[in-house]
Amino acid sequence: MGACGTLADMTISSWRNIAGSLFCLSLVAGMSSAAAQDNRNVQGDGAWKRLWFGSALALAGAEAMDAASSQGASEANPLLRNSGGQFSITRGITIKGLAVGGVLLFEAIVARHHPGRDNFRIFTIANSAGAAALGAVAVHNYQVTSAPPAYLVAH
Repeated sequence: MGACGTLADMTISSWRNIAGSLFCLSLVAGMSSAAAQDNRNVQGDGAWKRLWFGSALALAGAEAMDAASSQGASEANPLLRNSGGQFSITRGITIKGLAVGGVLLFEAIVARHHPGRDNFRIFTIANSAGAAALGAVAVHNYQVTSAPPAYLVAH
């Protein structure tokens, strides 16, 4: 057996991480293909359009990294935690993936139906800022201990 082990050695959480990452990537791919489907209706600077696509990938990647960094840790957001107060990877990936997918779908629809309004520039800047913020949150999550928040500890 090699250093990485076998497929049978992978835990359920490893499979969930892989599935969650693929889910986020598929949302990004779907949203970007929706935006690129009808190039006749989307005008504007091609460079900003390419940067927008890259920023969408960065946003989805940062969201996936944030979810992965939260796995097994205490979670303050009640929508994302399980009954034990820990981050629920299933709920987290679903909610975070839908949020990113919804934002990217909105951007694709606006860019398609309102061409020539600097949409790609604005969305690129917003996506990049969001990816940077989520990346900072993920780095923070990796650095903190997994002690539960004070309001979850029974006194």
